Amino acid sequence: MGANPLNIIVITEGKAGHLSQSTGIAELIDGEKSIRTINVKLEAGSEESLLRGLTGLHMLLGFPSVKSLWKRAEKYLTDEDIKSINDSPPGIIISAGTIPSSFNAIIKKKFKCKSVVAMRPSMLPLSAFDLVILPKHDIKGDEPSNVIAPCTSPNSCLPELIKHDGDSFADEYSINRDDNHWAIFLGGPSKVRDFPPSDVINAVKLILETAREKNAKLIISTSRRTESEFENRLKNLADDFKKQIAFLQIYSEMPISTTRAILALSKKVFITEDSVSMASESLWAKRDTILIELPHKIAGKVDKIDKFKQNLLDNGLIRAIGKDIVKTGSLESVSDAVSSADFNDIEMIKKSVNALVQDDV
Repeated sequence: MGANPLNIIVITEGKAGHLSQSTGIAELIDGEKSIRTINVKLEAGSEESLLRGLTGLHMLLGFPSVKSLWKRAEKYLTDEDIKSINDSPPGIIISAGTIPSSFNAIIKKKFKCKSVVAMRPSMLPLSAFDLVILPKHDIKGDEPSNVIAPCTSPNSCLPELIKHDGDSFADEYSINRDDNHWAIFLGGPSKVRDFPPSDVINAVKLILETAREKNAKLIISTSRRTESEFENRLKNLADDFKKQIAFLQIYSEMPISTTRAILALSKKVFITEDSVSMASESLWAKRDTILIELPHKIAGKVDKIDKFKQNLLDNGLIRAIGKDIVKTGSLESVSDAVSSADFNDIEMIKKSVNALVQDDV
């Protein structure tokens, strides 16, 4: 990389999950570096589709010109960000999601830098980027040679990056760091999954009972999608296990992100399977990860969650709790910790992105 720090630009449209993916990739780059985050002021709609369409047209046919595309893109950047890019051009640009992908491709062309994109960008050829990171469940047949396919999505929940979050959280809410903590992350109904309150409550109750036997303390968090009926039932259940619960976050009453902090404090993590990103974050934090299965909205239809879960199960990286296990009244079949030795997503992405950077040295 030379004597000067590598200038890394992370482009984001403001979605926390997308920013976490890009930041996680940037943090895997070795050597001295400077990471700048640039927020694009553009939402999904006709203007965004036009910019992406014109960018795709340039990649395929060479017009409109890079100069014309950059002038159009500048309208959605602050004067400060434009000056920052011009004064200190990036060595590599990283983004996740469709909206930032146009800016990624345009800046790569204008400043002749390397580019990395996570998630499949709509309307843009994958050849527009130097490295494309797609989780296995998003792979469609034979992909170009610049595509790598980890089991999980990249994110910024590496142990060394979340430790401070955990320490601050423990101090603020008087959580004893020396206790054996388990976490439960609870989502809600989604486009492809139902969230039957009674079934999920029964699973949570079994986890609480098992934690009591194992002398573990629970940190429990609901989410934006968790319905009020379920949250009320969860609070009633928590009253019966007060000694076992170190912290209960009801998201509707405490709408802040605590994922990184909770992961930092927990050894074992239970997650309702509607949250693919949460499972990825737990694995990147090197936590023992167990999915709580949920019924499909359309019975028999295999979706991305199924493919994601099966990839992880096939590789022995997670376990899953279904209604059949809950009915037994025992979590003995999923009690042993899963070895993280076979989880190589982080190393795969680290190796690929550093090879890309070194290719410019």
